[in-house]
Amino acid sequence: MARSRLPDEIKKLQGTLQNCRVNTQAPKPAYGFPVAPSYFTAEERKAWDQACQLKAKTDSDSDSEGPQNTHTVRSVGVGG
Repeated sequence: MARSRLPDEIKKLQGTLQNCRVNTQAPKPAYGFPVAPSYFTAEERKAWDQACQLKAKTDSDSDSEGPQNTHTVRSVGVGG
């Protein structure tokens, strides 16, 4: 079975993006936070906004720590 295609952004970060293979029909990610549902009460909207602000703060705090190790580590058994 074939592997799934990597998004162009991943290829760009890896340095393997080739212009002839760019997927022009790929969906673009939405940035930011979603809008609170219209059926939320004023109190629920306030809690929603606070949760979004907290998420934004924790995301920016983790970004300031420098690059994170995103590589998968495999457990290798020792045997004979």
